Amino acid sequence: MGTPFRIAAATGADGNAVHSLVLALARHVGSESQVRLTAEQLRADMDAGRCWCLAARADPVGAVGAGGEEASIVGFALGYETYSTWEGRGLYLEDLYVIPDARGAGLGKQLRRAVADKALREGCARLQWQAHGDNAGSIKWYASETVGARERVEPSGARWVNLIMRTAEMESLVGLRSRD
Repeated sequence: MGTPFRIAAATGADGNAVHSLVLALARHVGSESQVRLTAEQLRADMDAGRCWCLAARADPVGAVGAGGEEASIVGFALGYETYSTWEGRGLYLEDLYVIPDARGAGLGKQLRRAVADKALREGCARLQWQAHGDNAGSIKWYASETVGARERVEPSGARWVNLIMRTAEMESLVGLRSRD
């Protein structure tokens, strides 16, 4: 694509387009059947401020399609605010995705830079995300001088382990479901 990219905050009105890219990302990693989030829920969460989303459009600022609609979204970065008892506010980047036709032009880097800029403008002490352990190329790029991210290991050598509980485990913990 030879067109410049425009990155701006998405709203609930962009929810359907962003949701379609969430599904494309899930297909890309072979996990489409695991997506439970609906477009309706995403729109509601975006409108309520439960998550933030930066959308990338491949068009000059102000351009609209022939029918008056805005140009389609070709990439997104979506996340939410976090809080550290040691450092205060932070941002968590849940997903960043660029459609195949828009790759190779630096849009991923532009989105990552826009997310870091958002974190700084909002006074956040940290920006966090996860990378799949098999994604060696991305991990190498994240750790490069270009990005400068690192695995979370403190100067003391303490390592932070990423843990998760899904609905069934939470229900079991609070006594709403017995463990099988």
